[in-house]
Amino acid sequence: MPGKKSAVIRDADEAVKEVLQHNIITLRKKKGLTQQQLADTLGISRETYSNYEVRTLPPQYLIYMLSKIYNVSPDVFYRENFEESVIILENTNENIYGESRFIDLTDYEKLMLMRFRLLNAKDKEEIVEQIRKKIERT
Repeated sequence: MPGKKSAVIRDADEAVKEVLQHNIITLRKKKGLTQQQLADTLGISRETYSNYEVRTLPPQYLIYMLSKIYNVSPDVFYRENFEESVIILENTNENIYGESRFIDLTDYEKLMLMRFRLLNAKDKEEIVEQIRKKIERT
């Protein structure tokens, strides 16, 4: 029976990988980001990032970092009904005027926002305080 169990586990691993990769690609495209932009933010090569989308199972830390970048729970990446989750996510990414928060950002601003989301709370507070002081001086 050990052979059957390992085959079941292999099938489950493959299913998880397919769901994860589909969701990573879908969310990246919904946000209008390139593989290169995400690779730069994550500090990895575009080729490595591309492999996570099509070949290899992404490590857990990468899922965690992507969840921070996209401001979603890590479990979103494991949902089979991801498109429904994306619709909900898109609705929460709209301001009171119905405009997407990312719509007018330059590529550089998107990159900075993604990097900001990777910071811990203390570092975020320090940066926000520096920005606030800079704005008050102008």
